[in-house]
Amino acid sequence: MGIIFPTERMLLLKDGKLGRRVADSGIPLAISTDFNPGTSPTINFYLALSLSVIREGLSIEEAINASTINPAFALSIHEDRGSIERGKLANLQILSLKTYKLIPYFFGMNYLKYLIKDGEVKHAF
Repeated sequence: MGIIFPTERMLLLKDGKLGRRVADSGIPLAISTDFNPGTSPTINFYLALSLSVIREGLSIEEAINASTINPAFALSIHEDRGSIERGKLANLQILSLKTYKLIPYFFGMNYLKYLIKDGEVKHAF
């Protein structure tokens, strides 16, 4: 599993499209912020998701997989997390966008409307 840190790559002025090159090689990807005070001082995952599309060249569908099911496999928790399937834990984020395809175009914005954890609404925004 390859892990890309789009926010770190942007702040360190690294060339873009590493995500595209890794995806094209057939290696599954995960996205992370790599939050730290030196090279990636952000915990905004939506920013990392946007950058993975805008700078790293992933499609929005690839970026969503790289932030859901792929990390679940990397952490060996894919049996009950990482995708919406009968019998899995319902950990979901409901967004205030009309379509998931708009995610990268609201750069760094938090569009979380509801957070559902273990099947229960934990937060409404």
